[in-house]
Amino acid sequence: FDDITKIPENDNKALTEIYSKFTSEMKALEEFRNNQMIRIKSKLIPATTYYSSKVKTYKKQIGSYKDKKKQNQKHQNEMNKARESRNALKESQLNEDMKKSRNEMNNIGQNIEKDIMLFEKDRIIDNKYIILHFIHCELAYHAKSLEKLSELYKTIKNLEPKIYLKEFADKLQFKSVNVEDYGYDEREYTKRSINR
Repeated sequence: FDDITKIPENDNKALTEIYSKFTSEMKALEEFRNNQMIRIKSKLIPATTYYSSKVKTYKKQIGSYKDKKKQNQKHQNEMNKARESRNALKESQLNEDMKKSRNEMNNIGQNIEKDIMLFEKDRIIDNKYIILHFIHCELAYHAKSLEKLSELYKTIKNLEPKIYLKEFADKLQFKSVNVEDYGYDEREYTKRSINR
């Protein structure tokens, strides 16, 4: 867009104005678009990163659950050995340890299930709203673009570079040229300048 404003236009003020209006409006739309993208990135990326890090917490809980399960299996094997060797004291102690371990496993298991379900509920709702936010930002950009481009279209359509054809011909001292043959209409341009 900057290159358009650098087009040297010494002979027609209307074209200079067209270049200028076009460039300023398009740059404003691009800036608006960039701001929208910054807003999207500032919400979308952190949300996805948040859920990735939260999953690691649940992996640790699941690892703890698996460790308790292995420990419980180990106690069961030791208890079976104690029964075979008829060591009632060790069997009783291992039975108590297994009860504790089972209770801990049940608590961890229930908490893991609740936490994972809560995590999934939050994740799917948040992701839905992230996408809706993205769509809203896109709609805002496109609505503003449509509005601004429509205004720009009307403005540029109303600018008539042919107004300056007579001035151009006079400047170059073209005496034998009839500017009306090239689209110049003095009555129309006089009316336009009065209505401005």
